[in-house]
Parts: sequence; structure tokens; C-alpha cells
Amino acid sequence: MDVLKAIRQQLKNIPVSELSLQDIPRDLLDYETIDTLGIDRFLSCYGASAQTPNPVVVIDAGTAITVDYMDRDDTYHGGVIAPGFAGFGEVLHKKAPSLPEVDLVIPKKWPGKSTIDSLRWGQAGFYKMAIEGMLDKYKAEFGDYELFITGGNADTIQAMTKREGKVRPFLVFDGMERLYRKP
Repeated sequence: MDVLKAIRQQLKNIPVSELSLQDIPRDLLDYETIDTLGIDRFLSCYGASAQTPNPVVVIDAGTAITVDYMDRDDTYHGGVIAPGFAGFGEVLHKKAPSLPEVDLVIPKKWPGKSTIDSLRWGQAGFYKMAIEGMLDKYKAEFGDYELFITGGNADTIQAMTKREGKVRPFLVFDGMERLYRKP
């Protein structure tokens, strides 16, 4: 059964609206494969953009980690999709089961002087350096922006980067409401 149909059946007396990629004005998308764009990526940026007059970069740290850019005119310019923390750790554990699982903590010393610290640098440090590198690249490409962080691992991202970012757990919903109310 169609999910939307099932929801409407359960909520007969409550109006239900559906947002899709077709609801996004095309002039807000500087993206080549619109039909494969995860609408959550656009909506997170759109929700963040409503909170500032500046361009935004949104890090959404969940199952995947996305790092996306939207300019001050609300044009979405795309971004980066990487495996989330859990998926990254699971792959390593499956491929090298003798290695222990580690928490995402940046060790005090570089490089790692133990297997645990080496794994921490390889996981938490990998994400820290990659994300900071991407944020530098956005600044070099587009100029200054405001950083927003969302998703289930937003606090972890905030703690591991040196950047000042606004943690906002409901950016997708903020973007949904904004798009729904758009004249």
C-alpha cells in the first residue's frame, strides 16, 4: 500500500499535504540531477536560510553526512554526501573484525601511538579533517557563510570541528514549513 494513502486513511479528519521535488521552484536549484536529489538536503538548507540573510552551509549528520551550500538568494548549489559515523565504523569492523570498535573522540596526540588512538584518528580525525577541509573549500569557492548543523550526530560534529555552527535539530521541518507556506 502507498504510504501517503495509508497515512490519509489513518488521519481521515486531519488535512495531509505532500511536498515533493516538483514543489521546489526550479530557479532555486543549481543542481544537475534534480530527479535524484534527496529533498531533505534542499529542505535543510532552505530551513537554515530562513534564519539568516547570509549564505549557509548545512551539515546533516545522520545515516549519511551531507555538507550542502545555499546562497543568500535561496539557490541550492549541491554538496557532498559521505557515509555517516555508524556506517563508516561498521564497514571497517566487517572488513577487519579483529580491530576494536572505538568511540568518536579526537586523541590528544598526533599521530596515534596505540591501536585505539590510531583508530580514533582514522575515524573521528578523518571526519574532522574532511569536514573542515570541505568548509574551507566552500569559503574559497563562495565566500563567507553561516554554518548550521543538524541530524542525530549534530552534537558530535559540533564538538569535533573548530567552527562556530548553529545546531538546529529541526531544519528539515523548518524547510518543509517554509516551502509549504511559500506563495
